[in-house]
Amino acid sequence: MERYARQMRVPGFGGSAQKQIQDSHVLIAGVGALGSSIAESLCRAGVGRLSLIDRDIVELTNLQRQQLYTEWDVEQSRPKAEAALERLQQVNSSVQVEAYTAELTPAVVESFQDVSLIMDGLDNFETRLLLNDFALKHRIPLIYGGALADRCMSYTVLPGEEAPCLRCLFGESDQETESCETAGVLGPAVQITAGLQTAEALKLLSGQPEKRRTGLLQAELIDFSVRTFQVSQMKQESCSSCGNSPTYPALSRMENGLAVMTLCGRNTVQVRPVGLSYQLRRSVREAKAVREVGAFTELLIEDRRMMVFADGRALIHGTADKQEAERLYHVCMERQTLTQEIE
Repeated sequence: MERYARQMRVPGFGGSAQKQIQDSHVLIAGVGALGSSIAESLCRAGVGRLSLIDRDIVELTNLQRQQLYTEWDVEQSRPKAEAALERLQQVNSSVQVEAYTAELTPAVVESFQDVSLIMDGLDNFETRLLLNDFALKHRIPLIYGGALADRCMSYTVLPGEEAPCLRCLFGESDQETESCETAGVLGPAVQITAGLQTAEALKLLSGQPEKRRTGLLQAELIDFSVRTFQVSQMKQESCSSCGNSPTYPALSRMENGLAVMTLCGRNTVQVRPVGLSYQLRRSVREAKAVREVGAFTELLIEDRRMMVFADGRALIHGTADKQEAERLYHVCMERQTLTQEIE
């Protein structure tokens, strides 16, 4: 306990509280800007088990605000979850860290029902609603955060309380017309948002839910303003996630085809098979592969850099055109038949 001595001197965070923190299991969804900062803070605070999930690799533009990563990670195109795990093990070897390089889908998220808390480090609203529904269905607290330009936002979803969920607050789709690609993001905005999220996490994990912050907090750093909006009136009894008869639509979404998404702040498109199985064509691998590492195969095709993961997911760099990305995906990938899948 000596390494946590300064933390334990804070009122409410003594020996029994620290023991609860060490007995907890936290899922960090996305280990980019917010997620990497949260992961390091919770690791240093002594959270017993951290599960990290992220679909992406480390790139040069990440380094301005994603504190776990280095230029070497960029040079090696390392998956963020893998690079974060290695760094966190050096920070605190007593914490059990698990890393998953994968897209957060309904099937994947259902494997984390045993976690004590979920931390939102995501960069897209569709997946955030998935986390929202999963947290509510399994009664797991979820701490939301968002950072854009100089703006910070944080909110805690506590299942079972008479308070709105993220679907109540934001609707079926994100209303924000800006993105980190168009508006940018300051490193301090990321650090402050992650700090706000982590502070709320430590209150809950240490058994002090009564000390949590209520309402939706927003801060702007350049002109410096901090506001807390009491949003209890926004709870909707008809909400499909937290209302009187929830159906958790994000968890029951069934699709077959390709999910194509432009990644925030990047000239990159992700193409992911849903309900289908795809594999890299052997002829393309032999002719176009630049390198193969454990997590992915990197290709150079039509002047585009493409990374194909074992689950059939692909990142096409150098374009934000979804149609072009989907076309290149079909050039490189072939759908597996049932016979192939069995073999």
